[in-house]
Amino acid sequence: MKKKKIYLILIFLISLTACSNKASNQINERKSQDVSEAVQEEREPYQIPESYNKVGENITFQTEIIFNQKILETGLYYTTGTLQKIDYDKAFEILFKDKETASKEEHNIDGDNFVSYQSSNYEDLSISSDSLIYLTPEHIYYSHSFSEYDDDYNANLYSTDLDFDFASKEEIWTKMINTMNEIGYDIDGNYTCYSLDYKTLKQEEYAMGKDGKEDISAYKPNWSEDDNGYFFIAHQELQNCIVQYPIEDVFEKVSEQNAPIKILYTKEGVKLIDIEGLFDFQVSNEYINLLPFEEIANHILDKYEMLLSDSTYEVTKAELYFRPIKNDNGTYDILPTWQFTIKDNLTESEGDTFINAITGEEIV
Repeated sequence: MKKKKIYLILIFLISLTACSNKASNQINERKSQDVSEAVQEEREPYQIPESYNKVGENITFQTEIIFNQKILETGLYYTTGTLQKIDYDKAFEILFKDKETASKEEHNIDGDNFVSYQSSNYEDLSISSDSLIYLTPEHIYYSHSFSEYDDDYNANLYSTDLDFDFASKEEIWTKMINTMNEIGYDIDGNYTCYSLDYKTLKQEEYAMGKDGKEDISAYKPNWSEDDNGYFFIAHQELQNCIVQYPIEDVFEKVSEQNAPIKILYTKEGVKLIDIEGLFDFQVSNEYINLLPFEEIANHILDKYEMLLSDSTYEVTKAELYFRPIKNDNGTYDILPTWQFTIKDNLTESEGDTFINAITGEEIV
């Protein structure tokens, strides 16, 4: 969590002011079809190395290639998707029913119903058809001490193995899966859990005031074992690949900061839920033929060789994932995509280029 994220959430809440419970068997039905059930057909094996090295005139590939090796055996299949929908009443019942509602705002924006609630204790719940944000006042203290965001990242200071006495990570994750299923979300996927221990939280605490200086008054009065908590960051997974949905053409990069599922859970219960852009998948039996990685890399090479620049570039990483592309009818094509991380050696900055793994065309 970072101040940028909190700012985005506040903008979301401000925009709201300005402007049928699904049974468990239905939830199970929307899990993607196991590709082992798909009709097997003759297919070309994927040509994906574990790393790639090549030197061009102004671009060098010293590239770590990230993909799940299982796809070399199972292959990938053409898939479409639809956004998962929330049961508004059930979300309110589970997350807000026992709270004293101080205010409610409801708006229709582009045909989607946005509802936000605030309790007398300043808990917030915001719901649209496919997004949910739940915040308690306490979550801000954790945002002062933990960040999964690139420019003030410190998540590596927290264990991903530690279990606290009040419950294990697995117990809490299973509980949240079941709770979200009741609301209409299937969040079971590829997750990382950071164990936020109170000693590190206290040590890492930093808050900035409006003047840009440290604001000690915003610090938590004290930290104790009761403040230990789990921060879950999760992506959906399809056919052994992560799914990253670029919401409104933003948050494109496959990373923890852009993950569609984030949950903070402490001994006292849920402190934060932030979920948006989850899909139900319909997997066909049509096998996807991926271009050989060498051909994909040549598209990057050709692009950068044409640049009129004094800089040189280095391709440090390529990651294969699924990217939903919206159709006119509201459905999505779920396309395998290469995310290339490219360093500009002149400015020492990094950027990302996205390439359709089937056609080799850049996605812009």
